[in-house]
Amino acid sequence: MHTNDFQMPNEALKAAFLGSKQKIHQEIISTVNFLLNLLLS
Repeated sequence: MHTNDFQMPNEALKAAFLGSKQKIHQEIISTVNFLLNLLLS
């Protein structure tokens, strides 16, 4: 039971970390696309 209690917050933290990482990647990609569009137009 104790290992389950410890594992649940760990999984939640991992999921939150992956989610924020993915969000940052999307923001970087959209920023790069914006800059490329400015340069090419």
